[in-house]
Parts: sequence; structure tokens; C-alpha cells
Amino acid sequence: MSLGGEVTGIGLMAQNGLGLVSKATALLLSGLLAIAPADLQGVADHGIFKDDQVPPLERDMDPCNATIDVNQYLVSAPEKIKAGLLYDLNENRIVWEKNMDSTVAIASLTKIMVALIAMEEVKSGRISMDSLFVVPKAATLVGGSRINLRAGAKVHMEDLVRAAMIRSGNDAAYTLAHGIAGSEALFVARMNTRAAEMGLDKTRFYNSTGMPIRTPGGIDNHSSAADILILSSSLMRFNSILDFTSRCTDTLCSGTIRVPYLNTNGLVREFNADVDGLKTGFTNNAGYCIVATSKRCDHRLVAVVLGAPTKYDRNIVTAEMLSSYYNSIGLGRLGEDLAELAGTPAPVEDSEE
Repeated sequence: MSLGGEVTGIGLMAQNGLGLVSKATALLLSGLLAIAPADLQGVADHGIFKDDQVPPLERDMDPCNATIDVNQYLVSAPEKIKAGLLYDLNENRIVWEKNMDSTVAIASLTKIMVALIAMEEVKSGRISMDSLFVVPKAATLVGGSRINLRAGAKVHMEDLVRAAMIRSGNDAAYTLAHGIAGSEALFVARMNTRAAEMGLDKTRFYNSTGMPIRTPGGIDNHSSAADILILSSSLMRFNSILDFTSRCTDTLCSGTIRVPYLNTNGLVREFNADVDGLKTGFTNNAGYCIVATSKRCDHRLVAVVLGAPTKYDRNIVTAEMLSSYYNSIGLGRLGEDLAELAGTPAPVEDSEE
């Protein structure tokens, strides 16, 4: 498993690998976030690390020592999905899984890697969140979910990252790829290099959007639930990402144009106090997919669900595993009032008559 200024295609190919190669090490890298589970530590503006190096892990939180302790009763209908898992970041444990090492199509979960490379470029100082990317004509021709960018428009990188992660804009993801690497093909090569560096041996990308491959014999972007957990955990270390993906609605700004849009993640909209990300995906081949991140009482969970037959099934299975696990550790279910759960009366606000 495993600065500022206009950017039009500068062919950035620098690498910043983790150097992980073994399947076991890659799977257990998901525990990396346990360095500071309450707030996914160590960020300055736009999620840039305060230090270039990640602090060494305490021995008992070494990802190589993470526990797989599966409770199959957390999900009542596992047959509804092809693969998935639930990870308790605070405890550094996988607490539920189904076929987590199986290779499946991942649709727009692809954009997690696009965002990771973009954020690593910001961290390196080669570009900034305020850098302007010129929308190539090809980006406007990509099908599927779009934010309706205009060819030749100049859009800030932050707006593109938000549109790709929140609205799953294929045109936004393509523009990021083109702007960072000079072409989508070069960026896809970089995506695969990055995946290899991270030890994601079930992961392969063929485009930057997750759209189906139309050529005869083409293979869609694919990965495994375990690989997707590693990838998601790496991206979540950039604090601004969860700020973006926790928004129910957002607005893309391009010059004088303002385009409002809705988060594709229905769980964020329904359980906004608990669920703060991360990414959805759908194609006919992949089915309905999601990485859902949640925090109650500073207890962080990451759920990966791949290959559900409907959006409803995807959301129900995901919400059930999150709620069931939280409830099993005494934190109630998604959406429950924590003050009532603790038996403490909620404060009453003063009001004028």
C-alpha cells in the first residue's frame, strides 16, 4: 500500500517524498496524524508547517505499531460497499474494514492527490495561495462536475483548490495540474511518482480529475481504502484543507465574477458540527465514494467508503460507522448535543421580550 504572481505552466517537478516503501509502513502512516490529534498540528498561514521537518513520533505512536482492531458490528450492511475502513486517529487504530487492500476505481477521490501536491508546492515556497493560474482551454472541455471556469481567466490557486475539494470541479483540478506542471500529462506523472514515494502500491493515476478513461482498454484511476487513508492523512496535515472542506457553501472568485457553489459532501451539510471533510467521488465504474473526516470532543475519525451503489447508501454506511463508533466510546452519535449527552443543561441565552 501501501512568488506570488501568475503561473501558466512552469513545470514544477521537485519532489518531497516520505520515502516509505513497504506496504505495512504505508498503511500505518495513517497514525502520523496522532502527533497532535486534537488539531492536526503545526500550521501557519494556509496550512504551511512551522518547521520543514515533521517532529519525531513518540515510540507508542509510531505508525509501524498501529493497531488493527476491527469491530465488524459498526456497520450493519457492509455488502452495500466494495471496500472501506474506519480509522481512529487518536488511538492510532483501524477499527473497521472491508477489503481495505483491494484495488478499486476511485473517481474524484483523485483530487486528494492533486490538492496534496498543490499544498506541498505552497509549503516549499515555490508558489503561494495567491498565485494566479491561467485557465487553459482544455480545462473547459473536461466533463463531469465543473465550476464553469472560462478559458483564459486568471484564478488564484486557493480558489482552485477550494473548488476542486469542495465542489469537485474537474475544470479546477485540471487547471491546477496544468499550472503546476505545464501540462496535465506531466502532472499525472508527478502524481504517480508521489504515490510511489508514499508506498501507495495499489494506487495509479491516469488523469487529474478522476473522470473515466474513454480510450479502448483504458483503466480508470484506482487505489485501495488503505492507500486512500494514507493519502488523506497526508493532506489533512495542512490545516487550511479542513477549513475549506468543512464549508457547506463557498464562492469562486475570478476577476469580477463570483460563482457560488454547494459542497458535494452531504454529511458536511447535515452534520456540520461534527463532519468537516474531506472528499466525495462518483463515476459509473467507481460507484459512490467518500472520505469523511469527523471530530467530536477532539476525537478525530477518518472513514473511507468505496463503491456504494447509490449516494444514499454511501452516506448511510458512512454516517452509521462514524456514529456507531463514537457512541461505543461514550461520545454519542453524529448530531447529538454534547451538553445533553453529558447530562449538563445547555446554557440559556438572555433574550429581550
